[in-house]
Amino acid sequence: MKENCRRCSLKDKSKAACVKRQCQHANIPKTPPKPEKWPIKEGSVIKGGTVSIRVDWLDKDRGHFVARVLSLSGKESSTQHGHFGSYVSKGRYYRFKLISDGGDYFIWGIPDEGTERFHREGHTGAQFLLAWDKSTDFSFDLDS
Repeated sequence: MKENCRRCSLKDKSKAACVKRQCQHANIPKTPPKPEKWPIKEGSVIKGGTVSIRVDWLDKDRGHFVARVLSLSGKESSTQHGHFGSYVSKGRYYRFKLISDGGDYFIWGIPDEGTERFHREGHTGAQFLLAWDKSTDFSFDLDS
């Protein structure tokens, strides 16, 4: 027993009691870091086909995040119905809400009122989605 522990005024001087009350003289075991649940991190660049985004903020408890659209290429940059450019614009920030958590797959969507199309037309007719599957990685999609 350490000299400081012998002089302690508390009745229970056991190692377990010292660890429990977080005594400064106790040899407190280090807890291993909690594994990350989400396949994204703040600062991650996510590429899926013709779209790429950068995650600027992540709610580590609920899985929601805010990301900036870095690129929309090819026909998907069109603002016509059925194209990603109808919902998001390069350089803009969007809030993605977690819709589905299957452990090996996740689906996020931009709430309707957060899309460019909603602000132009007052409705969307579809959802802008980001999916992650353990076996296939990230993909963007529109779901009507």
